[in-house]
Amino acid sequence: MKKRKLCDLDQDRVDMFLPLFCRDFLMSTIGWSAAQRGHYLTLLMVQWDAGFLPVEIDALERISLGVSEAWDLLEDKFPVSKDGLRRNQRLEDHRETAVQIRKKRRENGKKGGKPKGNQMGTQMGNQNQTSAEPGLEHPEPEPEPQSISLERDTQAKPSPSAESGTGRQAGYALPEWQVFLQAWNDAAVSCRHIARYGSLYPPQTFLDRYDEVGWRAEWRSGIERLKRCQWFTTPVSLTFFLKPDTLQSVLAGQYDPKKPAKAGEPEQKQPVVSSRMWRDDACQNMTDEQYAAWRKKQAQRQEVPT
Repeated sequence: MKKRKLCDLDQDRVDMFLPLFCRDFLMSTIGWSAAQRGHYLTLLMVQWDAGFLPVEIDALERISLGVSEAWDLLEDKFPVSKDGLRRNQRLEDHRETAVQIRKKRRENGKKGGKPKGNQMGTQMGNQNQTSAEPGLEHPEPEPEPQSISLERDTQAKPSPSAESGTGRQAGYALPEWQVFLQAWNDAAVSCRHIARYGSLYPPQTFLDRYDEVGWRAEWRSGIERLKRCQWFTTPVSLTFFLKPDTLQSVLAGQYDPKKPAKAGEPEQKQPVVSSRMWRDDACQNMTDEQYAAWRKKQAQRQEVPT
């Protein structure tokens, strides 16, 4: 088997440096531990070098040991593409741009490093080729980090902030997040099938929904309707509510009825919590049946002579 040259194996590779937008990276990982950020950055670097990540969690563990412990946070960052491999789409866009720039520079390198349309450069390149020793080829120059950065930033494709027309500053969504978090935890206090969210920092899914058209105008109605839903037998997490289609499903009434029991399972009944406010803190979340049993035990203790 004929051994392929390194340049033939290297057509779709990029340069060693990785474009890291520090503000966006920090904003999207607020509240993460150092280990979680380390796994995220490692997977980004591997994708930048190889062009993809494997789908299997076992293969990802071999890339970054312990990544499975942070996979709940990272899975949405690296969705499975149409070819069955995982990629971070924003990083892939920058990678495709870098690959195209590198290919153009390689083509220019084969022509003596002179751009098209420059007749004097073409003539000089031809002279250099004729005077060169047989079997020697012109070097293929690699781009400098600063030059490729300038070329990438001047590409026709605008950045996300340019598409929206306004430059976003770090923490732009925090005021809305604080209002949303307060409303969510207030609902969790009054409704047993809504789980309280303990962190003060927004997950990435909140920032994704923040930019969706109409989401900020409808999330209040979604929380109010979620409080009346009977579908859920376990507390609903905030991250589930922030998934792409959950708000629309709640508002459409998908979760209004009770969840049907599986075959062979008894029908699940939601406990009815009494609304009487005179109960003390230890009993305020008891059902009427639980409270009656508690009262009976208290009465029995009082009847026992001391």
